[in-house]
Amino acid sequence: MLIPSLPPLSSRLRAIALVLPLVLTISDTHAADPVTDYEPVITRLESFITAELQAKQLPAASIALVADDRVVWSAGFGPAKQEGPPASVDTTYRVGSVSKLFNALAVMRLVAEGKVDLDEDVRTYLPDFAPQNPFDKPITLRLLMSHQSGLVRESPLGSYFDATSPTIAATVASLNDTTVLLEPGSKTKYSNAAVTVAGLVVERVSGQPYSQYVQRAVLEPLGMGSSSFRPTEAINARLPDAWMWSFHSDPFPAPTFDMGILPAGNLCSTVTDLSKMLIVMLGDQPPASLGIDRALLDSMIRPASPDSVAGHEYGIAFRLGELDGRPTFGHGGAVYGYATQFKGLRDEKIGVVVALAQDCANGETNRIGDYALRLMLAHRAGEPLPEISTSGPLAAGEAKQMAGRYTNGSGQAIEIYAKGERAFLKHGHWMGELRCASDGYLIDDVLRHGPALQWDGADGVILLDGKEWRPTDDENAACPPEWRELVGEYGWDHNVMYIYEDHGRLRSLIEWFFDYPLTELGEDAFAFPDSGLYHDEKVVFRRNEHGEITHAVAGGVAFPRRPSSGADDSASPYARIAPDRQAE
Repeated sequence: MLIPSLPPLSSRLRAIALVLPLVLTISDTHAADPVTDYEPVITRLESFITAELQAKQLPAASIALVADDRVVWSAGFGPAKQEGPPASVDTTYRVGSVSKLFNALAVMRLVAEGKVDLDEDVRTYLPDFAPQNPFDKPITLRLLMSHQSGLVRESPLGSYFDATSPTIAATVASLNDTTVLLEPGSKTKYSNAAVTVAGLVVERVSGQPYSQYVQRAVLEPLGMGSSSFRPTEAINARLPDAWMWSFHSDPFPAPTFDMGILPAGNLCSTVTDLSKMLIVMLGDQPPASLGIDRALLDSMIRPASPDSVAGHEYGIAFRLGELDGRPTFGHGGAVYGYATQFKGLRDEKIGVVVALAQDCANGETNRIGDYALRLMLAHRAGEPLPEISTSGPLAAGEAKQMAGRYTNGSGQAIEIYAKGERAFLKHGHWMGELRCASDGYLIDDVLRHGPALQWDGADGVILLDGKEWRPTDDENAACPPEWRELVGEYGWDHNVMYIYEDHGRLRSLIEWFFDYPLTELGEDAFAFPDSGLYHDEKVVFRRNEHGEITHAVAGGVAFPRRPSSGADDSASPYARIAPDRQAE
């Protein structure tokens, strides 16, 4: 069930003031010994989160703040289920790729015990691991966990898309049908498959089923009693209603299958449980029962490559970044129906965990999390608490006025689609909702906040990215005959890939939100661009004995062709937002 809409606002309102009454149910918990010093921070966050959930129609959310060695505040917002109690600090979420951090801790425990070496060829532990490797460099545990292995993003079996829930061993075995794409250690390429290989090492070396070993060796020592890679009935009972969505289709309940890439994304947890991991990473002395010393933990939040590879963004599993110049460590999580942010500042000894029950709402979890950290930093320093910009709905009629295609004179184009009084801007690889801001307009939805733009209602000119975009009435030419049999839908109800043609380019919309132009390589083969989720990978179309297209193999995963919808399969899926998108 989605959060009820906000009451109608003035048509000229350009921002939502953070003084809304707290009409959402909030269930909060302070530390056992409440740290009342953070009350101004808590008050500001409650108002902001409540406003965001209402404005963006978001369901259940939970948050926890950590300072030094304690949780100073945690709370739940919104309904956990259509019929049932509200979300709380004990609400369980699927935390997606945050799972990778606990997989890495399991590996590091084996390192501490002298049972594995991070820089040893992984085939020492998995002699049957044999993807084609054209490079004269072995793959190691360090490279696997820091996304430097060069492996494909997804395994042919057991991938993020695969609802058959194969074993970890079967998932890794399927990689023997793939080729190492990049020289190990040469470039960061995010890979769920690589992390799963490291998980199989844990299983083989420990001699225990993966989930059992991680439960005993990692989760229990951390005191994470509400967390598991193989959730119990009790844990599943505390999962909120979670939702899938896209810009071009109606929301539907999230699927719940266990993934073959279990070490990379199958953990269920609560914000308070995840906070216990934060406390250990921020503290001076990890619990002895964890079996990992402080020096080894610190090595996980330093760049994993000794060669300082340009663009390297990971330690051992942890994503490394900065917030206003301060080093951060953490990870985001995006898995069917859920979004999570886990982030800490080691030097300042503060951190935050945010979880939402809506698919791919990581723009929102990141924004809430970063604002929480900025509030905590300012409060500790005795500085005024920072404000945060918000947005409001478009004025009546604006969406329809804006709708259309715009070009900037350099061969680039953007499109705006109207749906009722809402407008959605498509620009390159991404799409976002257009909303009113204090000084113009802003892309603001659960995926992203920004960029800002200006729109002149008189002549229709848009200023965006420092460029002037003018309306154009050029129509899309007919789909080239050689692509006609390729376009259409591929995959499964829970995850559809769209292959479509747009103004002379074949494109792939994959995982509901990620839209990429494809470059033709040869007959039935196309390359993904050099950026995005699937860089250095291809889409290859398979045919049956009659020459008919049966599958699109994207990054090694075979997406079966779906029956035709009866509409023009070559058309952009975004046309479904509003068939008559052009302004009259």
